[in-house]
Amino acid sequence: MAEDGETEKDMNESEEKSDKNIKSRQNRQLMVIIILMGVLFISLFIPSAYRYIIKNYINDIEYNGIEFYKVKSGSLVFYESVIPLLNEKDEEIGTYIARFKTDPRELANIPVDYKIERDGLKFRSNNTVYISMNSSMENCSDNNIALFDFSSFLSDSGLTIKPAFTNITYANQSGYTYADCQHSSKNTIIKVDSGNKTEIIRERTNCYKIVYNQCEIIPALERFNLRIIEDYMNSTKKTGTIIISNQTINEDNESEDIE
Repeated sequence: MAEDGETEKDMNESEEKSDKNIKSRQNRQLMVIIILMGVLFISLFIPSAYRYIIKNYINDIEYNGIEFYKVKSGSLVFYESVIPLLNEKDEEIGTYIARFKTDPRELANIPVDYKIERDGLKFRSNNTVYISMNSSMENCSDNNIALFDFSSFLSDSGLTIKPAFTNITYANQSGYTYADCQHSSKNTIIKVDSGNKTEIIRERTNCYKIVYNQCEIIPALERFNLRIIEDYMNSTKKTGTIIISNQTINEDNESEDIE
Protein backbone atom coordinates (compact mmCIF):
# COMPACT_ATOMS: atom_id res chain seq x y z
CA MET A 1 0.00 0.00 0.00
CA ALA A 2 2.86 2.34 0.81
CA GLU A 3 4.41 1.73 -2.58
CA ASP A 4 1.06 2.44 -4.29
CA GLY A 5 0.81 5.75 -2.39
CA GLU A 6 4.30 6.76 -3.34
CA THR A 7 3.64 5.87 -6.99
CA GLU A 8 0.46 7.94 -7.02
CA LYS A 9 2.31 10.85 -5.43
CA ASP A 10 5.07 10.66 -8.03
CA MET A 11 2.47 10.64 -10.80
CA ASN A 12 0.77 13.71 -9.38
CA GLU A 13 4.07 15.53 -9.10
CA SER A 14 4.91 14.55 -12.66
CA GLU A 15 1.55 15.83 -13.89
CA GLU A 16 2.03 19.10 -12.01
CA LYS A 17 5.47 19.55 -13.58
CA SER A 18 4.01 18.77 -16.99
CA ASP A 19 1.22 21.32 -16.48
CA LYS A 20 3.76 23.92 -15.39
CA ASN A 21 5.89 23.23 -18.47
CA ILE A 22 2.85 23.56 -20.73
CA LYS A 23 1.81 26.82 -19.09
CA SER A 24 5.37 28.10 -19.32
CA ARG A 25 5.49 27.32 -23.03
CA GLN A 26 2.08 28.94 -23.52
CA ASN A 27 3.24 32.06 -21.67
CA ARG A 28 6.35 32.29 -23.82
CA GLN A 29 4.30 31.84 -26.98
CA LEU A 30 1.85 34.51 -25.80
CA MET A 31 4.74 36.85 -25.04
CA VAL A 32 6.18 36.31 -28.54
CA ILE A 33 2.78 37.02 -30.08
CA ILE A 34 2.40 40.21 -28.03
CA ILE A 35 5.89 41.37 -29.03
CA LEU A 36 5.19 40.68 -32.71
CA MET A 37 1.88 42.53 -32.50
CA GLY A 38 3.66 45.45 -30.82
CA VAL A 39 6.29 45.58 -33.53
CA LEU A 40 3.59 45.45 -36.20
CA PHE A 41 1.61 48.18 -34.44
CA ILE A 42 4.65 50.44 -34.18
CA SER A 43 5.68 49.91 -37.79
CA LEU A 44 2.18 50.58 -39.10
CA PHE A 45 0.68 53.14 -36.76
CA ILE A 46 3.51 55.27 -35.41
CA PRO A 47 4.72 56.68 -38.79
CA SER A 48 1.19 57.62 -39.85
CA ALA A 49 0.45 59.04 -36.41
CA TYR A 50 3.66 61.06 -36.55
CA ARG A 51 2.75 62.45 -39.97
CA TYR A 52 -0.76 63.27 -38.74
CA ILE A 53 0.54 65.09 -35.67
CA ILE A 54 3.14 67.02 -37.67
CA LYS A 55 0.59 68.00 -40.30
CA ASN A 56 -2.22 68.99 -37.94
CA TYR A 57 -0.70 70.12 -34.66
CA ILE A 58 2.81 71.40 -35.30
CA ASN A 59 2.51 75.03 -36.38
CA ASP A 60 6.09 75.62 -37.50
CA ILE A 61 7.33 73.85 -40.61
CA GLU A 62 10.33 74.29 -42.86
CA TYR A 63 10.64 73.85 -46.59
CA ASN A 64 13.95 74.28 -48.41
CA GLY A 65 15.29 76.48 -45.64
CA ILE A 66 12.18 78.69 -45.58
CA GLU A 67 10.16 78.83 -42.37
CA PHE A 68 6.37 78.67 -42.58
CA TYR A 69 3.77 79.07 -39.88
CA LYS A 70 0.44 77.33 -39.93
CA VAL A 71 -2.34 79.84 -39.34
CA LYS A 72 -5.98 78.87 -38.84
CA SER A 73 -8.82 81.19 -39.77
CA GLY A 74 -12.06 79.47 -38.86
CA SER A 75 -12.09 76.21 -40.77
CA LEU A 76 -9.39 77.41 -43.18
CA VAL A 77 -5.68 76.69 -42.79
CA PHE A 78 -3.00 78.89 -44.32
CA TYR A 79 0.77 78.58 -44.46
CA GLU A 80 2.53 81.91 -44.02
CA SER A 81 6.14 82.92 -44.30
CA VAL A 82 7.68 86.25 -43.40
CA ILE A 83 10.05 87.13 -46.24
CA PRO A 84 12.71 89.76 -45.45
CA LEU A 85 13.11 92.44 -48.11
CA LEU A 86 16.74 93.48 -48.39
CA ASN A 87 18.50 96.19 -50.35
CA GLU A 88 21.79 95.99 -52.22
CA LYS A 89 23.67 96.29 -48.91
CA ASP A 90 21.77 93.33 -47.42
CA GLU A 91 19.97 95.71 -45.09
CA GLU A 92 16.40 94.78 -44.23
CA ILE A 93 14.04 97.48 -45.44
CA GLY A 94 10.80 95.62 -44.80
CA THR A 95 9.05 92.28 -44.83
CA TYR A 96 6.50 90.55 -47.01
CA ILE A 97 4.06 87.93 -45.72
CA ALA A 98 3.60 85.17 -48.29
CA ARG A 99 0.44 83.16 -47.74
CA PHE A 100 -0.33 79.74 -49.21
CA LYS A 101 -3.45 77.62 -49.04
CA THR A 102 -1.42 74.47 -49.72
CA ASP A 103 1.27 72.96 -47.49
CA PRO A 104 4.59 73.91 -49.15
CA ARG A 105 5.85 70.37 -48.60
CA GLU A 106 2.98 69.11 -50.77
CA LEU A 107 3.65 71.78 -53.40
CA ALA A 108 7.14 70.31 -53.75
CA ASN A 109 5.56 67.23 -55.34
CA ILE A 110 4.42 69.24 -58.38
CA PRO A 111 6.99 68.75 -61.18
CA VAL A 112 8.96 71.80 -62.30
CA ASP A 113 10.75 71.90 -65.65
CA TYR A 114 14.46 71.08 -65.35
CA LYS A 115 15.27 74.34 -67.19
CA ILE A 116 13.54 76.26 -64.40
CA GLU A 117 15.35 74.20 -61.77
CA ARG A 118 18.62 75.02 -63.53
CA ASP A 119 18.10 78.71 -64.35
CA GLY A 120 15.33 79.81 -62.01
CA LEU A 121 12.34 81.92 -63.05
CA LYS A 122 13.29 85.05 -64.97
CA PHE A 123 11.12 88.05 -65.73
CA ARG A 124 11.31 91.21 -67.79
CA SER A 125 10.40 93.20 -64.73
CA ASN A 126 10.37 96.55 -66.58
CA ASN A 127 7.71 95.35 -69.01
CA THR A 128 4.22 93.97 -68.52
CA VAL A 129 3.89 90.35 -67.47
CA TYR A 130 0.88 88.70 -69.11
CA ILE A 131 -1.07 85.92 -67.43
CA SER A 132 -2.40 84.33 -70.59
CA MET A 133 -5.22 81.82 -70.22
CA ASN A 134 -6.61 79.22 -72.57
CA SER A 135 -10.26 80.12 -73.12
CA SER A 136 -11.05 76.39 -73.29
CA MET A 137 -9.31 75.36 -70.06
CA GLU A 138 -11.32 73.44 -67.47
CA ASN A 139 -13.73 75.72 -65.64
CA CYS A 140 -13.29 74.96 -61.93
CA SER A 141 -14.87 76.61 -58.92
CA ASP A 142 -11.45 77.80 -57.69
CA ASN A 143 -10.33 79.38 -60.97
CA ASN A 144 -11.28 82.98 -60.18
CA ILE A 145 -9.90 83.12 -56.63
CA ALA A 146 -6.75 81.23 -57.69
CA LEU A 147 -6.02 83.63 -60.55
CA PHE A 148 -6.78 86.66 -58.36
CA ASP A 149 -4.37 85.49 -55.63
CA PHE A 150 -1.76 84.65 -58.27
CA SER A 151 -1.86 88.06 -59.93
CA SER A 152 -1.85 89.76 -56.51
CA PHE A 153 1.30 87.93 -55.47
CA LEU A 154 3.08 88.82 -58.72
CA SER A 155 2.01 92.46 -58.38
CA ASP A 156 3.27 92.52 -54.78
CA SER A 157 6.55 91.11 -56.07
CA GLY A 158 7.15 94.20 -58.19
CA LEU A 159 5.67 93.17 -61.55
CA THR A 160 3.06 94.84 -63.73
CA ILE A 161 0.38 92.25 -64.47
CA LYS A 162 -2.28 92.12 -67.17
CA PRO A 163 -4.66 89.31 -68.23
CA ALA A 164 -4.52 87.87 -71.73
CA PHE A 165 -5.59 84.83 -73.73
CA THR A 166 -3.69 82.36 -75.89
CA ASN A 167 -6.63 82.04 -78.33
CA ILE A 168 -6.37 84.96 -80.75
CA THR A 169 -9.98 84.72 -81.92
CA TYR A 170 -11.36 84.71 -78.37
CA ALA A 171 -8.99 87.53 -77.35
CA ASN A 172 -10.13 89.74 -80.23
CA GLN A 173 -13.80 89.03 -79.60
CA SER A 174 -13.58 89.64 -75.86
CA GLY A 175 -11.35 92.71 -76.03
CA TYR A 176 -8.40 91.12 -74.19
CA THR A 177 -4.78 91.00 -75.30
CA TYR A 178 -3.58 88.00 -77.28
CA ALA A 179 -0.31 86.73 -75.79
CA ASP A 180 1.67 83.58 -76.49
CA CYS A 181 5.31 82.51 -76.42
CA GLN A 182 6.26 84.35 -79.60
CA HIS A 183 5.85 87.58 -77.61
CA SER A 184 8.21 86.55 -74.81
CA SER A 185 11.31 88.37 -76.07
CA LYS A 186 9.84 91.67 -74.86
CA ASN A 187 7.22 90.56 -72.33
CA THR A 188 7.16 87.69 -69.87
CA ILE A 189 4.26 85.36 -70.65
CA ILE A 190 2.76 83.02 -68.04
CA LYS A 191 0.32 80.67 -69.71
CA VAL A 192 -2.34 78.91 -67.65
CA ASP A 193 -4.12 75.83 -68.97
CA SER A 194 -5.64 72.54 -67.86
CA GLY A 195 -4.12 69.22 -68.91
CA ASN A 196 -3.42 65.62 -68.05
CA LYS A 197 -0.80 66.46 -65.42
CA THR A 198 -0.26 69.28 -62.93
CA GLU A 199 3.17 70.73 -63.74
CA ILE A 200 5.17 73.85 -64.55
CA ILE A 201 6.95 74.08 -67.89
CA ARG A 202 9.29 76.60 -69.50
CA GLU A 203 8.31 76.62 -73.16
CA ARG A 204 10.70 79.39 -74.10
CA THR A 205 12.81 82.05 -72.43
CA ASN A 206 10.42 84.29 -70.48
CA CYS A 207 7.48 82.05 -71.40
CA TYR A 208 6.13 79.64 -68.80
CA LYS A 209 3.16 77.31 -68.83
CA ILE A 210 1.34 76.32 -65.66
CA VAL A 211 -0.80 73.24 -66.18
CA TYR A 212 -3.40 72.01 -63.69
CA ASN A 213 -5.18 68.67 -63.66
CA GLN A 214 -8.42 67.76 -61.86
CA CYS A 215 -8.97 71.39 -60.85
CA GLU A 216 -5.65 71.63 -58.95
CA ILE A 217 -5.31 75.22 -60.09
CA ILE A 218 -4.57 76.62 -56.62
CA PRO A 219 -1.64 74.24 -55.93
CA ALA A 220 -0.33 74.72 -59.48
CA LEU A 221 -0.22 78.51 -59.24
CA GLU A 222 1.09 78.39 -55.67
CA ARG A 223 3.92 76.12 -56.81
CA PHE A 224 4.98 78.84 -59.25
CA ASN A 225 4.87 81.44 -56.46
CA LEU A 226 6.86 79.19 -54.15
CA ARG A 227 9.54 78.84 -56.81
CA ILE A 228 9.79 82.64 -57.02
CA ILE A 229 10.33 82.80 -53.25
CA GLU A 230 12.92 80.02 -53.44
CA ASP A 231 14.83 81.91 -56.14
CA TYR A 232 14.69 85.09 -54.07
CA MET A 233 15.86 83.46 -50.84
CA ASN A 234 18.71 81.69 -52.62
CA SER A 235 19.86 84.81 -54.44
CA THR A 236 22.76 86.94 -53.31
CA LYS A 237 21.38 89.97 -55.15
CA LYS A 238 18.52 91.74 -53.37
CA THR A 239 16.79 94.85 -54.71
CA GLY A 240 14.02 95.46 -52.21
CA THR A 241 11.40 93.37 -54.01
CA ILE A 242 10.92 89.62 -54.39
CA ILE A 243 11.49 89.76 -58.15
CA ILE A 244 15.19 90.45 -57.85
CA SER A 245 16.26 91.57 -61.32
CA ASN A 246 15.47 91.86 -65.01
CA GLN A 247 17.42 88.77 -66.03
CA THR A 248 16.68 87.38 -69.48
CA ILE A 249 18.46 85.56 -72.24
CA ASN A 250 17.88 87.19 -75.60
CA GLU A 251 16.19 85.05 -78.23
CA ASP A 252 17.79 84.90 -81.67
CA ASN A 253 14.51 85.87 -83.30
CA GLU A 254 13.22 89.13 -81.85
CA SER A 255 9.46 89.51 -81.95
CA GLU A 256 6.93 92.27 -81.58
CA ASP A 257 6.16 94.06 -78.35
CA ILE A 258 2.49 93.40 -77.73
CA GLU A 259 1.89 96.46 -75.58
